[in-house]
Parts: sequence; C-alpha cells; structure tokens
Amino acid sequence: MKSRRDFICRCAFFAGLSVLYLTLFALLAHAGLYRIENAHNDRLFSADDVYYVNRFFSAEMDTSLRIVKHPLLVVLGWLLTRLEGLLFGALCVEKHYLLIAAGQICLTLGTVYVLDRIFETQYGIKTGYALLLCGVYALSFSVLFFTFVAESYALSALLLVLSFFCARGEKTAATALLGALAAGTTVTNGVLWAAIVLLSGGSMKKRLLTLA
Repeated sequence: MKSRRDFICRCAFFAGLSVLYLTLFALLAHAGLYRIENAHNDRLFSADDVYYVNRFFSAEMDTSLRIVKHPLLVVLGWLLTRLEGLLFGALCVEKHYLLIAAGQICLTLGTVYVLDRIFETQYGIKTGYALLLCGVYALSFSVLFFTFVAESYALSALLLVLSFFCARGEKTAATALLGALAAGTTVTNGVLWAAIVLLSGGSMKKRLLTLA
C-alpha cells in the first residue's frame, strides 16, 4: 500500500513539475527569449547561448579552440543538428533554439528523477522528503536559468548526478563511461567527476580502478 502511495506521489510530482516547466517554456518563447537572430553573445549573465546555438549546434562542426574545452559536446551538437535537418528540414534560428531548450528540459527532468532515486534508494529518505529536496533543486534559480537558456549545464548536471549514482553503487564501467562523457561535455567536469568517485565510498580499489 505504501509503495503504491509513494508511486502516485512521485508521478504527481513529476507531472506537476513537467507542467510548470512547459508553462515557463511557453511564456519565455512568447516573450521572445529565443529570437536571437541579431543578438550578441553573452547577452544573459555571460551565458554563451547565442554562440552555443549557432556554433555548437550547427550543421558545420565548430573547429575553433572551443572544441578543446567541449570536445564531445561539439560533436554531439553537430550530429543532432544534422539529424534535425533530416527530420525537419531547414529551420529558422528561433525554432532551432526552441528544440535545444526543449531537449534541456528533458535533461533536467531526468536529473531530478535520478536525484530522487539517490535520496530514496541510497540514502533511505522517505518519498515525501526526497521529493521536497528534488523540488528545491528543480526550482532553484541556477537550474531554471540553465534549463531554459542554451548552455552545457543541463547535460553536465545529468551526467554528474548519474556518475554519483553509479559510483555509489560501485558500477565501475558505467561510472568510467559517464566520466568520459562528462569531461567531453566540459573538461572542467573531469575534476568534479574525480571528486565524486573519490568521495563515493565503497572499495578504494574500485574507486582507484574507476579513476584509472
């Protein structure tokens, strides 16, 4: 009975969060946030969303020095843009940005779900309290800002939280793969990933093997 109630609470929480995110997304789109045809880089608190949309997510792969900092992200953006072209044809910049932002909403919802699994299964926190903590995360300014503004934050957050989940579960291969993906998204993620592995607990031998 309790597990069924917890499942219903979890479904209601994520349904409500999804509706809230989609409502904010629609309002921001209506307000013109995603019309960047004549916008300058660093227009929003130094977020490089214009560069990110036009150069990372481009049919022509970015070969600037940015690829050194974001090697796999540049390739992913190029591949997704090519796929977008095959599915939808040539899109205006605004619609292109809208697709990227919609994808980031999905990534953030995935991150919140993994957080809930960490709280409930690895720390034994009751469902209600776990969802409350998830809500604090999901509604924090930084998470909201970087969910709706094109940046690498949403993908980095999901990969790092998944890394924590797998490292705590001593899943060596999965944790190592996530480390490569996280560092490939933004190389500075490598430091955070290493800290996660070292502080995850469990066998020191496995932790060192994962780092190696």
